Amino acid sequence: MLTFLILVIILGYLFNKAIPYLILAMFLYFCWVLIKALFVPALIIGIAYLGWQVYQQVQTRS
Repeated sequence: MLTFLILVIILGYLFNKAIPYLILAMFLYFCWVLIKALFVPALIIGIAYLGWQVYQQVQTRS
């Protein structure tokens, strides 16, 4: 992700429009961090929920 940010900044300087690119890069990075922060707990909860469902099904069968 950091390399992506650097690439966006370099492209911004090349096109002599560094400020909008910098803002865009910061915004995209913020979105990425937010998605990661929400995705990891959601994934853990999802796996735990699926595990609990399977466990309950196994318990009812035996």
